[in-house]
Amino acid sequence: MAFKTPYCSVVYADGYNQTTEWLSTSFPNKELALSQAALYIDQWYTCVDKTDWEVCINETIPDYSCVPEEVQYSNAILAEMHILGTLTTKQEFSGPITETEVKAGSVMSKKVYQGSFASYTGSKFNEIEEVTRLLSPYCTFGASNSKTTRV
Repeated sequence: MAFKTPYCSVVYADGYNQTTEWLSTSFPNKELALSQAALYIDQWYTCVDKTDWEVCINETIPDYSCVPEEVQYSNAILAEMHILGTLTTKQEFSGPITETEVKAGSVMSKKVYQGSFASYTGSKFNEIEEVTRLLSPYCTFGASNSKTTRV
């Protein structure tokens, strides 16, 4: 299992996650949960400025101050879901594959994506919906593959 540097610290996540399961989890397992949550963000969201965040957090001593608060909080929420067993990194979204094209003069942008919250129900849906809302200033949801080409 690959270790991904999380977008927030365990200390930060402890300030928000208050379930008995989270609080009773060991520090190394919280780090692993935060890593898995960061992988989930990377897998399901396309984020602008992510490269800038990763430069800061991949230092010898991670500097989370350049990571937006909403991204840190989302990482904490998803890590708690991981501890509770309600988060997986498998493709859980269903629905048709959609392709959109936009042309402006000689530039064409094409986006192919698939995604809906079909398999999320109850509180799990609400948490993913909240994470998507929190990340919306920085990230778009969906396992996407975007490319821009000149025609």
